Amino acid sequence: MRISNFISKELVFLNTESENIEELINNILDKAAEVDEEVRNNLDKAKKAVLKREDETSTALGHGIVLPHGRIDGYDDTTVISGTLKKPMKAIVRNKEESIELFFIILSGLTKNRTVLKLMSLVSCLGRQSEFLEKAKDVKSEDEFIELIQEYEND
Repeated sequence: MRISNFISKELVFLNTESENIEELINNILDKAAEVDEEVRNNLDKAKKAVLKREDETSTALGHGIVLPHGRIDGYDDTTVISGTLKKPMKAIVRNKEESIELFFIILSGLTKNRTVLKLMSLVSCLGRQSEFLEKAKDVKSEDEFIELIQEYEND
């Protein structure tokens, strides 16, 4: 499985402005709903699911990445929405403050546990590659962002 198989350039948002993770989730899901019918049809449920999960415990992974995710009753797909932040935001990761600069939001149906867990693991692997993180901050286009993921993702 490859992360890039789940990412389309329409769902990559570069230089996003958000002050905190909750604002990021709301803003990005609103933007995704403008271009993706499945997200649009489930927008309220998606926001509730992702924000509820974030309230349970932070999805900040460390290494500059946050990975909000939610499982949605009646959602027939697995969607990955990703991108960069215009300026880093602060999040607590393992009891210390870290800067977040990249995000991957995963939406899925209730029965897609294995797929979601695998995608989360793959994002975590990307996050452990410091060269990927440095290059991701400087991408200029959605296509370049996806190509960078393809370059660094492991099969």
